Amino acid sequence: MKLFILERLKKAIKAVRGLFRGVMASPKLTARAAIALPYTVRGMQFGREATFTNGAQLADKNPVPPNEMAAYFESHQEGPGIWKWRHYFDIYQRHFNRFVGREVQCWRSVFTAAAVF
Repeated sequence: MKLFILERLKKAIKAVRGLFRGVMASPKLTARAAIALPYTVRGMQFGREATFTNGAQLADKNPVPPNEMAAYFESHQEGPGIWKWRHYFDIYQRHFNRFVGREVQCWRSVFTAAAVF
């Protein structure tokens, strides 16, 4: 048992020593990584807890509303291809759904006459 504890302690000391060397070798990079760490952890937690639809409608009390962007992707057969990871369509639907049906006059004034809406 004591041998096992000593081996683990040696590994921990070696890891801390390597971390210290890394900090001394590039302190600016280490500071940036430390600042970004909470955001990285938050993203990892979101990824573990997130649930995305796979396009199939589940027969439950609250069915998932149809995703028009995913339907367009599925039906797109001609022209240049569309390369997207499937979970992006749920994200697009969630964030851009509030703009569906709104007028695009403000965009017409921003972009050139060559823009197609």
